[in-house]
Amino acid sequence: MSPLKVRYWHLPMKLYGVRFRVMATKSYKGEMLYLAYSGRGDQALKWYAKRWNAENLHAVLKSRGFKLEASGLYHPQRVAVLLTCVTLAFVWCCLTGERAERQKPSQTLKYGYPAKSLFRRGLDLLQEDFLQRSRIPDPGGLHVFEVLH
Repeated sequence: MSPLKVRYWHLPMKLYGVRFRVMATKSYKGEMLYLAYSGRGDQALKWYAKRWNAENLHAVLKSRGFKLEASGLYHPQRVAVLLTCVTLAFVWCCLTGERAERQKPSQTLKYGYPAKSLFRRGLDLLQEDFLQRSRIPDPGGLHVFEVLH
């Protein structure tokens, strides 16, 4: 099966009293995805793609960026404040990554994806800029503090 081609099994199946159909597709990376759905297959695939974006955000909040669980917070009001701050930081990272991508597009890998996500690129730039400003300021180059202007 070639990447992004979708194959539908047209015969419905029934498991534990639930009727569904199955579809399969292959990502650019060659990974197979099998999706059980009811209703229209094209809509199910769109909803799954949105869910995948939410999963990526969840991964960024937990392990690939902010490591929220390491905070040790359990009081609801404190967790709410932390989530608010992290949400703002996430948006700032994404905006910084988007701006950097517009100024100097990153290389696209073999399967059509950039080496780093916009979030990761922005986070790396923010960290680099904060560390650099704490040592010796560099008047040239991209500074993330200009993003807000």
